[in-house]
Amino acid sequence: MEASPQLCESGQPLHWNNNGKALTVYRVKGNRDGSNTFNLTTWKNGQGGEWFYWYVDSGNLQFVEAPTLNVSSSYNGENFIPFKIFPNPV
Repeated sequence: MEASPQLCESGQPLHWNNNGKALTVYRVKGNRDGSNTFNLTTWKNGQGGEWFYWYVDSGNLQFVEAPTLNVSSSYNGENFIPFKIFPNPV
């Protein structure tokens, strides 16, 4: 998997597609009782969420549903790209 955008230049629209799978995202919607979760310690388990592929095409964020993914077998800690989300909490 390509880890960086295909086009990221000043004055040009961002293009990060990687065959429609630039980022793999587990989206968890909050609820009143807090039962929907994703384990940020292990990055392996989630409940109440959905998997998506996110990509950017000519500066526009796109997403499509992904099949249920087994993160525990694909994440080895070596290819992890750290990120920060602001504002926190989001």
